[in-house]
Formats: sequence, C-alpha cells, structure tokens
Amino acid sequence: LLQRILNLNPNHHKSILLKSSIQLDEGSPNALAEIRKAVKLNPKDSKLRLEYAKLLTRKDLAESRRQFEILSAESPKNSELLLSLALINQEIGDISAAKAYLQKLLTQQQKVNQARTLLARISEIENDVQKALIHYSLVEDGPEFLFANTRIGEIFLNANQLADFSNHFNRARSRQTHLGEELFLLEANLLSKDGFSIESLSVFSRGIALYPNS
Repeated sequence: LLQRILNLNPNHHKSILLKSSIQLDEGSPNALAEIRKAVKLNPKDSKLRLEYAKLLTRKDLAESRRQFEILSAESPKNSELLLSLALINQEIGDISAAKAYLQKLLTQQQKVNQARTLLARISEIENDVQKALIHYSLVEDGPEFLFANTRIGEIFLNANQLADFSNHFNRARSRQTHLGEELFLLEANLLSKDGFSIESLSVFSRGIALYPNS
C-alpha cells in the first residue's frame, strides 16, 4: 500500500517515514535508503531530517548524532535537540560532549531537571558521588524529583550514613510540602529495602501522624 502511494507521489514524506520504520523493524539492511535520499533532496526540511535522525538512533548512533548536530546548528536554543545530543553522546561514550550539551541546557534554563538528573548519573558513573549528590539535590518538583531523591537515599544508605539520609528527607519535605506523603513513603521503603526495619516503621509512624487519612 505504501509503495502504491509512493508510485503516485515519490516525495510523500509520511509514507517514506512509515516504510523506513517498518523496514527497520524487519531488519532490512537498506531500511533507511529512501529516507536518506529524501533528506538529500530536501536539505532544508527540518522536520524530515529530525525524523531521519530519530530513526537512525535505532541503527547508527554516530550518523544520528551528525544529523542532530545539523539540526542544532540551525536551532541552537532548541532544548529537545540539545537533550537528544546529550543522550546520544552519553550512549556513544563521548561523556565530555554529553556534559557540554547538558551544561548548555542549564545555562539556557531549559529542561533543568532532566539535565541535572543526567549530570548526576554521569557523575555516578565517574564515581564522583559528591557531585552526583549536588546535582540530584538541585532537582526540583517534576517527574524527576522522586527519582533524584531515591538515588540520594540509596547513596546515603550504601555508605551507611543514616543521619545524612534522615536529614535529607526532612529537608526535602520542608522544601516540597505538597510531596510530604510521597517522601515519607519513599524514605520508609528505602529503609525497609536496605534492612532497616525498625527505622522504617518509625518513619511510617511519623508519616501517619501527619497524614492520618493516608
């Protein structure tokens, strides 16, 4: 059906994209040939190049990075492109480049929580625990907040720093009062998971005292 469309209109980009995606799923060695040709014929079509770059992440990360770099040069403040480049460079192993893109996001005050979380993960890989803790602690309210606090808790527990662990969650609840219930639950579950049953029950008791209807 797609080929019938392309016979009528060889430049129908949606059909080219869908066909390329299907061929990738099937493992065809020439899956991206048509979309590569379409990009060459339409070099100013940013949307087409973006879709090509996304498909390349499934097959050729180095070429995907090159395509994202072209797009980013055209739109240097586009946060989605900067984040994609950071992730691709991290996956490839070019950590310095990944950090540079993440720092650019922080400078531009874009996707700050995601950038902080990724910088923290990189710091953990590099065994720089203190820097990881700093980045995680700067993650504010959002989808990454509870993940960042989970990692902070796990780091303190792995180092057997129970006082720092408890102090951190007390500070987090004072900063994010609307997430108090979730933070009590997270703190207690981390303690329980690490074998601190008595401490976990104590945290649950404190949480229930403040949230009796939970």
